[in-house]
Amino acid sequence: MAESSAITRKRLLEREQGTFFKIGADVNIGLIYPNTYHVAMSNLGFQTAYARFNNEESCSCERFFLTDPIKPRSLEHDRFLGDFPFLGASIAYELDYIPFLKMLKAGGIPIFREERDDRHPIIFVGGFVTFFNFRPLIPFVDFFVTGEADELFGELFRIFRRWLSHPASSRKKKVLLEELAGLAGIFVPGLSKKPAILHVNNLDRFETSSVVVTPDTEFSNMFLIEIGRGCRRKCSFCVTGSSCGVLRARSLDSIAGTIGKGLKRARRIGLIAPSPADHPDIEAIAEMLVREKAYFSLSSLRIDSLSDRLLDYLAQGGEEQITLAPESGSRKLRRLIHKDFDEASLGRVLRKARDAGIKRVKLYLMTGFPGEDEVDLKDTIEMVKEAASFVEIRASVNPFIAKPGTPLEKENVEDKKSLEKKINFLRRGLSGLPHIRARFEGVREAFLQQRLAKGDSDELLDLARRLSDQR
Repeated sequence: MAESSAITRKRLLEREQGTFFKIGADVNIGLIYPNTYHVAMSNLGFQTAYARFNNEESCSCERFFLTDPIKPRSLEHDRFLGDFPFLGASIAYELDYIPFLKMLKAGGIPIFREERDDRHPIIFVGGFVTFFNFRPLIPFVDFFVTGEADELFGELFRIFRRWLSHPASSRKKKVLLEELAGLAGIFVPGLSKKPAILHVNNLDRFETSSVVVTPDTEFSNMFLIEIGRGCRRKCSFCVTGSSCGVLRARSLDSIAGTIGKGLKRARRIGLIAPSPADHPDIEAIAEMLVREKAYFSLSSLRIDSLSDRLLDYLAQGGEEQITLAPESGSRKLRRLIHKDFDEASLGRVLRKARDAGIKRVKLYLMTGFPGEDEVDLKDTIEMVKEAASFVEIRASVNPFIAKPGTPLEKENVEDKKSLEKKINFLRRGLSGLPHIRARFEGVREAFLQQRLAKGDSDELLDLARRLSDQR
């Protein structure tokens, strides 16, 4: 590893709490997150996989990030990708497909699975993207863990260990993949007929919370606790409601126990769920945290499920910013996407947030919805301006992506020229205004994500071929 990378690695490790350092294990797994350390360690699914494998006595799992473009090395022991018999990648979004392939190439591993033989690592992929759109990765991956993998970690470890116990001369990849293909929640290209997306019914069986606590993430020195999965809202553009199962909430007793553990490691608690305010006991959880004098926050909130009492608890818990996702200022478009709140509801929430002591509100907005016109864009600008009369606004504007499995999956992103025109219209309307800061996602990235979301793997295949041809 280059000297600068080594310094970064040492610094990151020194600032972590909860790191696993294991030597001499029977099973060694390299765990890849094809993005920066900052993004990866903000991902609770990635942290969960890291912990579940390492909790097996004879298993060592080490992390790889998109930090060293020359030759990726593990954070824990500075090892190469090729040193591991198994390489798992946690992939959350389509745009991470490309850096994943680049990391394999940089690690000296053939990108196409058909070019790898029994000497090469077994490559597997899990993560959020396996719920709805992993098919573009099929040419490159030996097997997929599809859906919620909580019940599979132990079985994967046992199968891996049994396979490694065979003499090296008889250790055939085909034998391992044939056994894996028999497990529900495992999709093996060429062997499995149809993916079975796993969902856990009783979340209390598997505690899901931060393993490593560090200041070097989006949630600096915060202990994250998953309080629910799935969603009952069924927003027509969102894969969570369409692909991630019905709303399931952890019990209050289970969450209370995890909070107790978390407060021994950090005074900041983050409650994670697709819509945390929909948890049936959310006010009781918030009251508990206030009683414990903990600082706490919630992930993105729905305007129509955010009570005055919950806002009070958030402010008492030291939260200065909340995140809302109205998506559009147009009532017409909000009806289309199943977010049909009225402007009075937003005003009530913002007024109460200001009065409770919340200083900033982050607004998630989208543009490019089917049927969107200039009137709709003006409505969005006016909504943001009105919101800024109550509190400071941080607006994040992203192009609409038609995700597979959603009611709007057959829609397309507008042509590049039209979408750029809309984004520029919003940028002009929101720039230079007091109490408003806006950030806009690039159009190029949106078009690439849309192609991958549609299952178009041509661009990915072209890139992979170019990478494979490089020497």
